[in-house]
Amino acid sequence: MLGLVIEHVSGKTFIDDVKQATCAPLGISDVFLGQTLMSHKRPDEALAEDPGLTPTAFDPNSSLLLPAAYGGFIVETMDSGGGLIASTPALVHFAHHYAAWGAALRLIGVVSPHRQRAWRTHPGRLAVQRFRLRLRLEHSL
Repeated sequence: MLGLVIEHVSGKTFIDDVKQATCAPLGISDVFLGQTLMSHKRPDEALAEDPGLTPTAFDPNSSLLLPAAYGGFIVETMDSGGGLIASTPALVHFAHHYAAWGAALRLIGVVSPHRQRAWRTHPGRLAVQRFRLRLRLEHSL
């Protein structure tokens, strides 16, 4: 629903608005709308594995069975509902910039300002250290 609101307000498709308003200012260019059919998959896109077969979502009257990941639903209609794909560096850069899961930790002082500054200079290290910190916090509860 939020994707439709964004499209209405911005006058752009959801993916175009995400690319221009959110990704471009961060220097991220490798975010795309996923494609349903395997034949339309990007060359650098990971293969989706699903052992199940399902009737094609493209034709409800067809008896054609396809792998669920490539025809059981239509990804192109799911843009704001999980239909976007991105490279790993794009996801790490986005998460490093927004770091929503770390906001509460910064507020309660669990992570020192010195550590936060060090993490900002090494985004890859940031992801690993935050994961380790989260594990330590979860195990201490």
